[in-house]
This record gives sequence, C-alpha cells and structure tokens, in this order.
Amino acid sequence: MMIVHPNQKMVFNDKLHIIGVEGTDAIVNKIVAQLRVNFTTISKEIVPYMHFANGEAKVELSESVRWKFTYLICDRYGKYSSQDIKYNDRLMQELLLVQCAKNHWAKWISMWWMSESNRKWEWFLPIYNQAESFQSIFGPMYSTNTLETSSIDLLNPETKLVQNVIKEFEAKNRMLPNQKEKIHLIGTQDTMWLVASMQAYLVNALWSDVVSSETSLYKESSLGITEIDLKNSFAGKHVYVVGDVNGKKNVDHFTISYNDRLVQLFLLLKYARDYAAKTVNVIPTCFPYSRQDKPTQWGLKERVVREPSSAQFMIDILQDTFGVDYCLTMDIHNPAVINNSIETNFVNLYTWWMIQHVSDILKKEGKNDLIIAPMDEWWLKKVSSIAKDLQFNYLTVIKTRDYSKINSVDEIFVHGDVQGKNILIHDDILDTWGSLIKLVQKLHELGARSVNIAITHGMFNNDALDKLQLLYEQWLFEHIYVSNTVYRDIDLYPDFIKVVDASINFADPIKSIYSWESINYNYWVTPATTQ
Repeated sequence: MMIVHPNQKMVFNDKLHIIGVEGTDAIVNKIVAQLRVNFTTISKEIVPYMHFANGEAKVELSESVRWKFTYLICDRYGKYSSQDIKYNDRLMQELLLVQCAKNHWAKWISMWWMSESNRKWEWFLPIYNQAESFQSIFGPMYSTNTLETSSIDLLNPETKLVQNVIKEFEAKNRMLPNQKEKIHLIGTQDTMWLVASMQAYLVNALWSDVVSSETSLYKESSLGITEIDLKNSFAGKHVYVVGDVNGKKNVDHFTISYNDRLVQLFLLLKYARDYAAKTVNVIPTCFPYSRQDKPTQWGLKERVVREPSSAQFMIDILQDTFGVDYCLTMDIHNPAVINNSIETNFVNLYTWWMIQHVSDILKKEGKNDLIIAPMDEWWLKKVSSIAKDLQFNYLTVIKTRDYSKINSVDEIFVHGDVQGKNILIHDDILDTWGSLIKLVQKLHELGARSVNIAITHGMFNNDALDKLQLLYEQWLFEHIYVSNTVYRDIDLYPDFIKVVDASINFADPIKSIYSWESINYNYWVTPATTQ
C-alpha cells in the first residue's frame, strides 16, 4: 500500500524493526524518529547483554520480527555500553541476535557494526548473506535483497542510516498499489461452520467486500478417486483452505476416511495454486499425522524398525509440493518437527486461551484454587508454562508403559498435593482416552475434590464415549471441554462434554497476516463461547 504525504515523500507500508544493544538507546531513538517520516510501521527495542552462570550469552527479543525488515545496531567494541563486555562476548551476542531474528521469520536482516579507529569512527553495513563468514554460519537469507558493504561517517549516523534505508526501498520498488486485496476461505464438510464463524470475525475486523468463502463437499468418481468441485475464482486472492482430516461428518452416500479427507485437502491446495491464487495457505485444524512425529515411538531395541517421521513428511509435502505460504495449526503434537520448515511460515497456535476460558467458567462455580495436571511427563513443560502465566499450581504426572504394546498404560504416578483440590487436566490430543480414564481414577484415589478436563483435539475414537459415560455416572469428573478443531455434531455429544469455539483463534492470525501485524498466538476474547 502506498500513501503520499503533502510534501510528496513516499511512505512505505513495509514494517521495520530496529534492535539496538544496551548503550545505543540515543542513536536508536534518533534513527526511529527520522524513519517514522517514511514508514507507516516501525518498532524498536534495546537488548541488554545477558549470560548464564557458565558464561553462555543469552538473547531475548520482546518484540515480534515476523516478516519485518530488521536492522541490528551493534556496539562491537562497547563504546556506549555501561557494562564491561569483552569483544568475544559481544560477538556471540550479535550472532545469537541474527539467529533469533532468522528463527522468528524476519523478512530481511542487516547488521550495523561500529568499527575501532583512532582517526575516525565508521559504520559498516555487512549483509550477512553476502559476508562469507556469516553465510557459512547462517546460510542464505529469505530475501534476495542486497546492499553493498559501505562505510558511513558516524558524525551523523542516524541520518546516513535513514538515507540508505530509504534509498534501498526506493531502489527495490517495494510500494504496493492502494487496493483491498481479497481473502477467500475454503471449508470442507467438517469445517463449514468453523469457516462461517471465521468469515464473520474477519468481515467485522477488516471489510465486508474483502472476505469470501465457499464449502467443498467430498466427492468421488465411480472408481473411488477423490474429486473437487469449486465455484469461485481464486485469481489474485489470498486463499485459506480450512480442513479437518479427523472430522466425523460424512457426506451422503460416502463414508469418508482419514486419508480421504487428507487427499481432499491436498487437491484443494493444488487447485488454488493452479488457478492463480496470490497466496495459498492451509489451516489443518488438527495437523495430519501429527502423532507420528519421530522415527519410532518405542525403545532403543525397536528402533531398528525404522519408522518414518510422518509429521515431518506432511510438512515437506505442504511446503515443497504445494508451495504453501502459511500453515496455521493448533497444538501440533511435537512442535520440534516444524523447526526445519524455512520456506513456509508454520504457525503453531497455543491453547493458553482455552485454559483461561475454562478456568473462568470454573471460577464462577467457586473453584478459585485450580491446579493444572498434564496427562503425562511429556506435556508437563507446556502445562508448567501455562500455570506460570495464569498463576496456577500444577502437578507432575508420570506414566509407565509396556512398550511392547501400542497405546497401553500400566500405572500412573501423581506428584503434588491433590487432597481436597480442584484439578483441571489438560492435554493436546486424546484418542481412545485410556490414559485419561486411569488418571481420573488415580486423582480420586488421592482425594481430589473435583476433576475437570480441557482437551484441544477431542477425537473420541472407538468406544471412548461409552467409557467416559461410565466414569461420569460414577461422579469421577464433572465436564470435558474440547475445542471444535475436530468436528463432531454437537447433538452426538453427551451432556458432560462442552465445546469451545476456536474459530477466532484461527481467524485472528489471518487478520494479522493481512494487516502486516504481529500474530497473537493466544488470542483471547472475553467471554468466549461454549456450546
């Protein structure tokens, strides 16, 4: 988008983020003040030097750098720093800053160094994907934008930097026409209601003439081959395909399997790419094959089986085969599998919002002393993080298994004070619910006052609902809260299951991407809706 000021200066809509090390506050403030004249969105932060007890440097960014042009203002020789920092300590801080910006999807990175000279001070601007030493460490940058290394007089560094930034943007002609680009949502038989809620939110947050949607029902040829029938044009639109491969709704005359839904999702992405969509994005509400997130899930002896890392394979298909621009999903089973996804922006949304919602409901019932319990030791880190943010206590849960049997739990051990407490169990994905049943029984053996359950992806496969109904009738738990990331007709749920709408949590990142804003991973609306 391009705006022209009365003085005819160009104002760029690209986002800039200026990062300075401690001591460069004054210079950074001057740079930002001058750049505000030419850029509609500019942010800044000062990063202090931090280290662990063993001397390892530590870096934290408080502001998002997602899809921003990022400039690092570095005081290599500590001329401005109030701390006594050695040269190599500062060097490692700079390297970590670059890596941090890269890992968090900065659009383009340049580093400004102050050099040591008795005759005059100089600034050097090496773009790290052109500098051999940086390229060997970090590899190529996302953008192909280049700017030759140059030295700039430090007598007025902020003006020189501003001039070079403006010159760079003008040379690359990065202005966009002043128009409203279109967003088109495609839902499936399992996500049509989710898409309707997402569209309503986006229409209210953006403009009514920007957002459109349609539903693609599952079809098959006489040979059983999946077919796609779409009505709207994709040309020049930002297309978001919203699919639930775990969904429970069938279409007339078809019983749709997991892999049928997955192939349907693939074909929708292919059609969007083939028919000139400006960007192709996917929202798998529960990431496909996410449970198979490592070569094998059993012990060392069984690793000779050499099972595939299916979750990573799904990411490679979305990224390499279909060229997805953004993938928005929620509570992927093992977030580590997305670390190698450089070309595609994978956004793994969290469920802090869901715990907040459920806890608000329980507080209205007088349960103010909630304690959060993970399903097992693998989910403990997530639960402890949520508990810290929401100022709750939490339990430690450890499961013992017979690893020669799949989906089996022998014994559950709970560490923490349970007697007379209100417990909220949280997990990302539960399938047959065998582990949950044993945990609920264990908590009551230890004297829990009440037990409620909050699950992101409630699949309820096999006879899970029947087993849970028996527990409910024994008063072993009060309610199970699940999001609608996995579809099931609300009329088929028993009374003890409450469904929390996740549509806004998927829609808000779309708004942020469209508006060039930082994505909120834990979007929270008060009050949230529960069915």
